[in-house]
Formats: sequence, structure tokens, C-alpha cells
Amino acid sequence: MMSGLDCKNEVERVGRFDLSLCNYGAQNEDVKGQYVHATVSQLLPRCQYLDLSIKSLSDALFSPYKDYESNRLYAGRLQTVSNTPFIIDETALGTGKLGDIGIKNIAALNQLIMHQTVTYDFRYYSNDWKVNLPVLLVSRGKKSLLAAADCIVPVKEKCTPSLPPQIYSQEVYNVCRQYLATVRSMKTRPFDIKEEMAHKVEQDFVRMRQIDSAICQDDLHRWLNLVRFVELSYGSNCCTERGWSIVQSLESERMDRNRNK
Repeated sequence: MMSGLDCKNEVERVGRFDLSLCNYGAQNEDVKGQYVHATVSQLLPRCQYLDLSIKSLSDALFSPYKDYESNRLYAGRLQTVSNTPFIIDETALGTGKLGDIGIKNIAALNQLIMHQTVTYDFRYYSNDWKVNLPVLLVSRGKKSLLAAADCIVPVKEKCTPSLPPQIYSQEVYNVCRQYLATVRSMKTRPFDIKEEMAHKVEQDFVRMRQIDSAICQDDLHRWLNLVRFVELSYGSNCCTERGWSIVQSLESERMDRNRNK
């Protein structure tokens, strides 16, 4: 809810944080990805829901395209306001055959996740437009069928959620909305990592690579993103030992879940 591109260059997308929830509803087929959307839509001013059913994938193109017969540029589902989170529901995916439109839509979603770009099809040529659309994938399987997200979290179900979510009063939701709006507005400020903390992060990263050789620069990039979100949640724009420790604890549990899923 706090992620989004801060800047983008040809090498990487700074600030991105696409999340994948796997094993969601693995023990109960009545649990749908739309439950996640129903909750998120209560907290954010806008979000888009895409169910990956065969019908949804095959009905219309997700990317914008130009129709020269009507001389119109038709909007696709991926053409929307910047910083609009997308909830992509793979729990709705069933058996069936995808046609050309469905295959193009899958490719468009993978492009969005990997590159944060949307292709505008003008038939004789195409343009890739840079976008800022955070993605949350919800999958019933052990991993997403789409491109790998930055962070994969296996869900441990303790109860069956209700739809629509009405656990809390509107007063509680209003407080949560105000909190999220305040935190998101702080992202425009620079995030500071003091020399002492930078040295600690470097030492911890070297130590963890000695323990697990699979850890790479992408993991460090994800941890730095996470520590920024954690610090923002406390109203801080500076990396502290508290935030770094919380991130390491969360990542340790997440990695254990992924090994045991």
C-alpha cells in the first residue's frame, strides 16, 4: 500500500515492490482473491481488480489500441491513473483454452510486472509507456503463473475471511485511510541512511551471503525497500537499527515459509 516508483532509469525501477501471495485459499476453494481486493479497496482511494478467468482474459485487450476505422484510441484495463494498485486474482483461473487476446493479455501483465510499462498498439507501430502501477498477485498455487514478483509470501490461513469485509466500523477504516494517506505523502522526502547504518547493512549482507550463497543484490535491494516502508510506517525517513532488525526478522520468516511451502 506504500509502494510505488520513486524514479526509473534504464537499469532498475527504484521503489518498486510487487507482492505475490501464494497458497491463498489452498485449503478452501471458497476463499477468493476478491476478498483481498475488497479489503484493499476499503483502505486506498483507488485500486483495480483483475480476475484471471478465461472469460476475463478473452473478453477484451488489457492494453490500449488504435482502431483506424473509427479513428479512436480504445483504453485498456491497464490504462489508468498513476499509482493505482492492481490486484491480480489467479484464484479465478480455471480450465479452458486461451485465444490470441488472452495470450496478449498475459504478455501485457508480465510486461507490467517486470518493466512497469504498458504498450500502446497503433497497429503499424507501438509505444511502450512508463507507468507506476503497484501489483499484488493472489495465487492458490505455490507460485504465481505470471512473472515473479519482488516478494513472494506463502499465506498461512487461520480463518476464512468474509466478503465484504465488515469486521471494523467506518470510523476505524477512516483512521486507517488517514494514516496511509499521511505515510504515502512522506515518500516524496529523501530517505537517509547514515554512514554507521550503511556500514552495518553492508556487514550483515556479507555475513548472510556467507551463510546462503543464493542471496544476491536483488535481495539487498528488496530489504532496503522494505526498511524504508517500515520506517515510513513509524513516521521516519531515516534507516535505523530498529527498522533494519524488523525487516531481517520478517525476511527470515518469509524465507522459511518459502522453503517449507
